[in-house]
Amino acid sequence: MARSVIFAANQRTTAPMELRIQGLCKTYANGVKALDDVSLHIPTGMFGLLGPNGAGKSTLMRILATLQEADAGMAMLGDPGSEAGTSLEC
Repeated sequence: MARSVIFAANQRTTAPMELRIQGLCKTYANGVKALDDVSLHIPTGMFGLLGPNGAGKSTLMRILATLQEADAGMAMLGDPGSEAGTSLEC
C-alpha cells in the first residue's frame, strides 16, 4: 500500500534585513580606481547589480563577501531598526 506524505511549509518569520554601505573605496596597485566613495542603502528584498564592464560590480561583491579588502568605508548587514548586525569596516 502506498503512503502519501504531506510536508507543511515552515512558517518562520524572519526579521527584515538591510544592507548599508558608506564611503566604500578601492584602488588597485596599478592605479585603477574600482570604487570611489560608494554609498548605498539596500532595503529588504531582491535586487540586481547592473553596470558596464569595469564599473566595480565584482569588486563590490568581493568586498561584501570578505574575499577582498577595501581601502576605506563600511558595510553593515542587519535589522534596520537595530544597531545590531554584521559590520565590515575598512
